[in-house]
Amino acid sequence: MTGIDVVNLIVAMGSILVVLGGFIGWLLRHGSRLTGVEVRLQAVAENAESDRRRNDSMWAQISQALIRIEDKLDRKVDR
Repeated sequence: MTGIDVVNLIVAMGSILVVLGGFIGWLLRHGSRLTGVEVRLQAVAENAESDRRRNDSMWAQISQALIRIEDKLDRKVDR
């Protein structure tokens, strides 16, 4: 190997290391973004589940109130 071959080999390896370093940096940046998105999605899903439970509870209360009103009206009609 001549001196020029060694220099070319070092330059090629340096280029490969720079590209790999850039790729690893890109992965780390996007990995943290994805983690942030996952955390927000989980929070949104938990809020949606909480809203669904609250709405189900409210609907059950409304339904029970309507049944009580209907029963009272039926009793008044029967008198």
